[in-house]
Amino acid sequence: MTFSDEPGGVRRRRNEGLMRLRAVPRGRGRRVLEEVSGTCPCGVAGPAAVGHLVHPTGEESSLTYPLRLVGDKVTVREFRIEDVDDMQRVFGDDRVTKWLSFDSRDRSETQARIEGAIKNAQLSPRTEFYLAVTKRDDDRAIGFVRLVRSGSQGEDIGCAIAADEWGRGYSTDAHLVILDFAFGSLGLERVSGWIPLDNTKRITSLVEGGSLARLGFRTDRVARRHEFINGAWRDCNLNSVSAEEWSHRRQTRRD
Repeated sequence: MTFSDEPGGVRRRRNEGLMRLRAVPRGRGRRVLEEVSGTCPCGVAGPAAVGHLVHPTGEESSLTYPLRLVGDKVTVREFRIEDVDDMQRVFGDDRVTKWLSFDSRDRSETQARIEGAIKNAQLSPRTEFYLAVTKRDDDRAIGFVRLVRSGSQGEDIGCAIAADEWGRGYSTDAHLVILDFAFGSLGLERVSGWIPLDNTKRITSLVEGGSLARLGFRTDRVARRHEFINGAWRDCNLNSVSAEEWSHRRQTRRD
């Protein structure tokens, strides 16, 4: 599974505990989706821009820019240029980039990533959602979540949170927010994902009795030498959940 290091850039292999999404249009979302009008992050005032997401079936869905998704602990929103310093805590920290496909970056490189995300968010058709993760009660960015088309048959998802925010459930909630968006507003039917076996903390927290397991994710198999990450081939844990399973487990959790 691959997707670009930079928004709209050259495709490279990477590791962010990624999920590969195979999409079939279906119902509406279950999380809160706020479609906001006003000034966009690039500084252009006026009505929100309307973009289109192309499903693997060839159908297009109209989505208003900018998007804002509200979870239990986090808010997932479009990037703004003001996020550069906060995101340097993510892209400039070796503890975080250890699980990504690139080394830690300086501020100018982080700014280039944010500028690319802002630019690509306004493209039509929109084929990726590279979004900031914030706490619900604090609008400063603490990480990112990314959903991007990967060929005609699927999509990829990735998430990274600043190291000093680990252990507070922000990554888990960001995954739930974006997957609700994927299954609902984007109409996906199935999600299959991989996590490198040496990322044992993420496997334990998300899959082995963790939050995603409780929502229906099941381990399908272990794929040997599945992904080339940071200079080495890695064995990966492959997992999947259907839209029906996701909906059932989410409803059970609410009840």
